[in-house]
Amino acid sequence: MTEADQAAPQLEAPPGACDTHIHVYDPKYPIAPTAVSALPAASLDDYRKVQRRLGIERAVIVQPTAYGADNRCTLEGIARHGLDRTRGIAMVTEQVSHTELETLTRGACGARASTC
Repeated sequence: MTEADQAAPQLEAPPGACDTHIHVYDPKYPIAPTAVSALPAASLDDYRKVQRRLGIERAVIVQPTAYGADNRCTLEGIARHGLDRTRGIAMVTEQVSHTELETLTRGACGARASTC
């Protein structure tokens, strides 16, 4: 079934609607040794199709546990989707440096804490 074949949603999203929790996965980034399952197919391009269909303009990309504290995929998703309509939640550990926190603020506005 193609995107065009799918029925339109019965409810219309209001202007500026925000999806407050999505994950982006890209196989070019290694999964963390602590990951409990393989990566699902969930690219930013896949999400953009869902967003268009539902009429959602903004999103919060949340760092999935599959990548541990390697936030590169999430930060790339934020940058590609655009800071004008996307923010993120990064994963940090007790070992996070001030330099890394500074890097994370270029798109992430919150953090998940992990002891991993």
